[in-house]
Amino acid sequence: MTSQVGSQLFRRHETYAISYHTTVLLLPLGLYMYLKHFNQAADVFTLVFYYAAYPTCLVFWTILCRISPLHPLAHHPGPFWCKTSKIWWGLLTLRGYSHHRLRALHERGPNELPIRDPDTIGPLLGTSGVPKSPSMIGGTLASGEREHLHRRRPWNHAFASVAMKEYEPMITRRTRQLLDRLAEQNDILSLGKWLNYFSYDLIFGGSSELLRDGDANNIWALLNHVIVFENLILHLPWLGPYIGSIPGASGPLSTLVAHVHKISLARIERGSSTRDLFHYLNNEDLPDNPPPPTKQLVDDSILAIVAGADTTSSAPLRVIPCLATHPEAYAKFQAEVDKFFPPGEDFVALPEFREMHYLSKCPLRLYPPAPGGGQRKVPADANPVVIGSIVIPPGTCFWLHVYSLHRDTRNFTHPDAFWPDRWLVASGRIALSDALPPTSVLAPSSQLQHSTPSSKRPHTPTPVQEFTHNESAFRPFSHGPMNCAGKNLALLELRMVVCAILQRFRVTLAERLDPRDYEKGFEDYFAASRPVVPVVLEPRGATSHHFWLNEGGTVYIERLLLQLLHTPADRGFSFLIGYKSLQDTLKQYEENPKYQWLVIDSETG
Repeated sequence: MTSQVGSQLFRRHETYAISYHTTVLLLPLGLYMYLKHFNQAADVFTLVFYYAAYPTCLVFWTILCRISPLHPLAHHPGPFWCKTSKIWWGLLTLRGYSHHRLRALHERGPNELPIRDPDTIGPLLGTSGVPKSPSMIGGTLASGEREHLHRRRPWNHAFASVAMKEYEPMITRRTRQLLDRLAEQNDILSLGKWLNYFSYDLIFGGSSELLRDGDANNIWALLNHVIVFENLILHLPWLGPYIGSIPGASGPLSTLVAHVHKISLARIERGSSTRDLFHYLNNEDLPDNPPPPTKQLVDDSILAIVAGADTTSSAPLRVIPCLATHPEAYAKFQAEVDKFFPPGEDFVALPEFREMHYLSKCPLRLYPPAPGGGQRKVPADANPVVIGSIVIPPGTCFWLHVYSLHRDTRNFTHPDAFWPDRWLVASGRIALSDALPPTSVLAPSSQLQHSTPSSKRPHTPTPVQEFTHNESAFRPFSHGPMNCAGKNLALLELRMVVCAILQRFRVTLAERLDPRDYEKGFEDYFAASRPVVPVVLEPRGATSHHFWLNEGGTVYIERLLLQLLHTPADRGFSFLIGYKSLQDTLKQYEENPKYQWLVIDSETG
C-alpha cells in the first residue's frame, strides 16, 4: 500500500528536489519505526526486508502504471523500455545517435510524441502554444518558468533588429581576424577549431582572444564533455541535483563555470567598449536598471557558449563539406558569392546575404544545430491540448523533432539529399528540369567525387507532380516566441563567415571525405556535434596586394609606352592578337583553374 502511495506521489508531483525524494522514500521507514516502537535487535532483519521490498514495489507499481492500457498515452506506440522509464533513452543519448533512432521510430508509427507533423508547429509552438518543459527551463539554468521569461528579455533585446545592426562592425572585424589567421596556416588545418575560436571571441567581445592566443585552457575540450553531461540531464533532470551534490562528479562543468566566472568579472570591470551580447545581459543598455547578480551573468554566459558559440561555429562547418563533395553546387554557390562580393572587395553585411539561398538552407535542413528540437510540457493543471486527431493530456512532455521533420519524404522530396536547387525550384527561380540532380548524403563517395559532372550522369528526373517542398516544416531554430533567441545573429555569422572564406580561399578537402562517414559523425547531444573535417585553403584570384608581383604590372607599363609609339591602327591590331591569345590560353587551362591565377608562388615558381 505504501509503495502505491509513493508511486502516485512521484507521478503527481514531478520535482527534482532531493528533499522531496528523501521524504517520500524515508517517510514509510519512519512510520514503521514509530508504529513498531523499534527498539529490538530482532527487528533489524524485518526492517531490512521491508526496506528492500518497498523500493522494489515502488518501481513495480510505477512501471505497471506506465504500461497500463489506462495510461493517458497508452494508445501511442513506442518501445517498451521507453514507456517504462526515461533512463533507457537517456543512456541512448550518450552515444549521440538518438536523432537516427527517433527518426526510425517515426517511420514505424504515427507522428505523435515525439511529433513530426508540421501542421502542429503553429498551435504547439506559436504565441498561444505550450510552454517549455521544466527540463528545458533547467537547461537554461533558470529555476522556473517565471524566471526563464524574465531572463529572456535581455536576450530578446540583444538580438532585436537595432542590436543586429550594431553587431555588424564587430562581426566584420572578427571575420577579418579569422581570415588572417587562416591565411597564416600553410598546411592541412581543422577549420572547425578556428570557427570555434571565432564564435567564442565574438560572444565575449574583447575579454576573450582565442583567435590570437589559442585555447590554452582547453575550453572547447571542456565544452564537449559538458554537452554530453548536460544532454543526459536534459532527459533525466531528476538526476542533476544528485550528481551536483557529489564532489568531483561534475568536474568539467565546474572547471568551465570557474573559467567563465573569471571572464565575466573581467568583462564587468572593463565596462562596455562594444555593444556585444554581454552588454545587454548586464543591462548596460538600460542604465536605470541595476545589473543582474553575478551568478546569473555567469549562467547566461555558459548558456551563450553552449547555445550560441557552439551552434554558431558548427553551422559554417556544415556548409563546407557539403559544397566540397558536390563540385557543381560549389561552382554555383561560388558564382553567387562572386556576384555580390567580387574577389578583392570588402565583405559587409549587405541585404544580398538574405537572397543567397545556396548558403544556409540546405545544410541546415540536413544538419540542424539542435536535431532534437526543444521539449515542451502541457501544464498539469491545464486542459488537454487537442490538435486534429492528436490529444496531449495534462502533464505530458513532447518534442517536435526537427531532424525527423527535415528528413520526412512527406515534407521534402529526396530528404537525404544535399540538393540546394530544391529551394530555387520551390521559389520559382528555376524550373525543375534545369535543377542539378539530387545526390544522397548516404551515397558512397565514388558517386559524388566523379570525373563526370552529375548533370551529365544518367539519372531519373524527378516528376513535377512528385516534387514536394513544405517550407513550414523547415524549422532549424524552432518556432514562435520561445524559439532560438540568437537565430538572426547565427544566420548573419554563418553567411558572412562562409562568404568571406569562399571569397578569399578555394577550399578543398585534405582527405577523400565519404559523406556516409560525415553523416555518422553527426551526433546529437542536444547541440549537434562537429565531425572533424581537415581542409586545405588556397588563395584565389588576384588582388591589389598581389598585382605588382605579377607580369601584369610589367605588361601594363609596357602597353603605356607602346601607346606613345604606335598608331591607333597598330594598337588595335595588337589588341586583337593579344585578346585571341589570352582566350586560347584560358581555354587551355579551363580544367585547371589554378593555372589562371595571377598570384606568384615564390617557393615552387
